Amino acid sequence: MSLALGRPTDVTAPVAVVPASPEALPDDRRFWPQLAAADAARFGAAWLGLQRHWIEGLSSALLLLRTGSTTLEPVASVAGEGPHAASLQRAAEAALAKGAGVARREADGLIAAYPLMLDGAVAAVAAVRVEGASEPEAVLRGLRWGAGWLRAWLIDRARADDQPSLERARTGFGLLAGALQEAGFAAAARQTVTKLAQLAACDRVSVGFWRRGHTQVAAISHTAQFGRRMDLVRQVAACMDEAIEQQATIMVPTVASAPPHVAREHLRFQHAAGGGQVLTIPFFAQDRFQGAFCFERRGDRPFDQATVDLLDAAVHLAGPLLEERRRADQWLWRTALDATTANLRRLFGAGHLKVKLVAVAFAGLAALFSQLTTTYEIAAEAVLEGSIQRSLVAPFDGFVSSTEVRAGDVVEAGAVLARLDDRDLLLERLRWWTERQRYQLDYERALAERDRARLNVVQAQIEQAEARVELLDVQLARAEIRAPFAGIVVAGDLSQAIGGAVARGDTLFQLAPLDSYRVTLWVDERQIDDVANAAAGKLRLAALPTEPFSIRVQKVTPVAEVRDGRNAFRVEAELEEATARLRPGMNGVARIEAGERLLIWTWTRTLLDWSRLWWWRLVG
Repeated sequence: MSLALGRPTDVTAPVAVVPASPEALPDDRRFWPQLAAADAARFGAAWLGLQRHWIEGLSSALLLLRTGSTTLEPVASVAGEGPHAASLQRAAEAALAKGAGVARREADGLIAAYPLMLDGAVAAVAAVRVEGASEPEAVLRGLRWGAGWLRAWLIDRARADDQPSLERARTGFGLLAGALQEAGFAAAARQTVTKLAQLAACDRVSVGFWRRGHTQVAAISHTAQFGRRMDLVRQVAACMDEAIEQQATIMVPTVASAPPHVAREHLRFQHAAGGGQVLTIPFFAQDRFQGAFCFERRGDRPFDQATVDLLDAAVHLAGPLLEERRRADQWLWRTALDATTANLRRLFGAGHLKVKLVAVAFAGLAALFSQLTTTYEIAAEAVLEGSIQRSLVAPFDGFVSSTEVRAGDVVEAGAVLARLDDRDLLLERLRWWTERQRYQLDYERALAERDRARLNVVQAQIEQAEARVELLDVQLARAEIRAPFAGIVVAGDLSQAIGGAVARGDTLFQLAPLDSYRVTLWVDERQIDDVANAAAGKLRLAALPTEPFSIRVQKVTPVAEVRDGRNAFRVEAELEEATARLRPGMNGVARIEAGERLLIWTWTRTLLDWSRLWWWRLVG
């Protein structure tokens, strides 16, 4: 039985019993060789026998060793089921609970127990009863001294227990290394089965993979090529089918301890092969059994359990690796088909609750997005401009005399913006006015002399002089550059050009009104087809990001321009409402409404367009 913290222990289980009488004990040298015994009972009896010699007055003892992951079981005792068995049990439980040695004096003796810690857990507990007035510390010291032999024996036993596992691991990793060194799947499979045949001393080893309801043999040891329609290959495949369908290892002839399985195909194959041993081990990979290994031996060399365990470990390491190599070497369409089949199996087969929940969630989202619509909006860069923009130019060649405003100033209608130097014009006007007066005197003289021919000539000269004076008056009036309407100066600064020369037609200022605006949009060429005249939209300016303005498309120009490395079309829109805070030249972003569309379409439109162009570029 087992010993657990807080639970009583049945010490009546069969254990090795050491004689309690000193006269019955042989010399302690008899026990030393038995300390190397692999059997726990023999070792425990030897260890307690030595304790009987070393601890004076020891009359009863109990040794418990850990035989499993959480249990302590009695393996040897002194005085067996004597009257003090219950006291020894309680002392062992107390030491186990405390994790340290305990000692308790009774009326006619002393009971002590000492636990042995190994890898952070109690691996053994020794409890003894000593007659007489022994000191507790001396008894515990004796138990601690003897615990070294317990520790050494337990470590040796753990190593011996791990040896088969280490051997299986070495075998499996050797197979993996050999398979990884080969270039392709066929060579890797052939290398693996050949190594397994050599390892297990088998006449033949085969490996097959489950495909479309039956197994296809992929490789046979010591065989480079074989026909899949050979009787031998078909019989081996049938044995593999039988093992995979039952998801169990099948061996014929069977052993008495083996669980019952249907082995009809194995018996048929054994009979066809003239007797012998057949062992088939399926392997599991990617949520299902993917294939199996079939081992064949002569009848006089049966498979023992150690060999079966070794081959089982090797198969479960090499099988999934070969499956991965097979998938890596197959055609792309076949890989896609296998992946689709596997996903459908997870979706509609047993288990895989998370996959089913995710699929249901995606189906629900697909149904939702197939009905959910939203307003499709086209985003575009926007610039605010005046509805009209008047250029004020130099009326004649001259020089800048003064300026009153610069770009950004708000002006009233008729306000003087700048003046040109008019001194030359005034002198020219004075000259022509003097000429007119002289011609007037000539006219009066000709009139007095009644010189009709000269009178006509002078009259023409007077009219010419008056025309030149009128022209100069007009030029003098235009020397003052005035605002034709109330607005804002959007361009022009002559403050740094006073006295500078200007030519007739040079632009001095640009003026835009403050009560009438238009919005220029730059729409990406991929969305220009969705923009319609009179389409409504919203504008947000960088200077006023919290205040949206309503706009309406007025004109779509058919000419594209390159802006920021992409083609964009100019679209003009009307600003339906204006505020005093607006100024021409403000930048922002506009969103133009283009009707109701599916929400999922608005999210994936760019990807769909790119995919169409990519496919067209690829296949035409």
